[in-house]
Parts: sequence; structure tokens; C-alpha cells
Amino acid sequence: MALREKLIKAYGLSVDPLVASDKDVYDAIRVAVATGGFPQENVSISYIGFAGQVSYDKPRVNEAAGTISVTVKAGIDVTSIGTFYVLDDQGYSTADIAEGTEVDYTSPVVFTVTAEDGTTTKAYTITVTVAS
Repeated sequence: MALREKLIKAYGLSVDPLVASDKDVYDAIRVAVATGGFPQENVSISYIGFAGQVSYDKPRVNEAAGTISVTVKAGIDVTSIGTFYVLDDQGYSTADIAEGTEVDYTSPVVFTVTAEDGTTTKAYTITVTVAS
């Protein structure tokens, strides 16, 4: 096996060794090294927030426990809130609740993030409390 084929296999690159130029392989390796290699397995959430006129305190994300707690101001209707988030992986992972989706937070909601590898997942339980 030629060196370029070994490198393509070692880094899990999606380039065809028969068609790709040396520069294509080099560029793909550079990207793989810069991002920690492929596929990404990151499933962290760095921020979550709500759309519109929903006023809330800074969300508390407990990464180890997989919980997110948010307190909204008194009078906020939590039955249909558009949810926005930032995942910690530069866009490689996905979540089962699409950004902007109206979510009913009258009880805790489980939000699952799937890494780029398609198998690594992490569930977060989001609890929204209305301030008194």
C-alpha cells in the first residue's frame, strides 16, 4: 500500500486515492489534524437560549450531569418557546430539536446531541422554571 493510501486510511479521509491529487490529500490531512481528526465525537452544548420576547437568566449547563437549567421571568408562557443553541464542535454535530423549534417546557425536555460520527450521543435534560 502506497504512503498516500496509508495516510488516507489512517485519517479516515473521504478522498479517492486513485483520483485525488497529492495536494487534495495534503489539504484533507491538514483539515483533519486541525479539527482533531475525523470523525468528530463532540456532543457538548456551550449555550442555549430562547427566541422572541422571552426574558431569562443565564442558562446553567452541567456538562457532566447532562442537565441545563433556565429560569424565565414571571409571566412567561413556557408552553411554546423557540429554542436556540450553540454546539461545541464547530458545526459537526446535530441535535434532535431543530433550532427555532417551538418547545413546551412545562415539564423537563430531553434534548439529544449526535456527534458527526453518527453514533456518539449525549442527552441533556432541560428544565425551565418560571420565577415567582
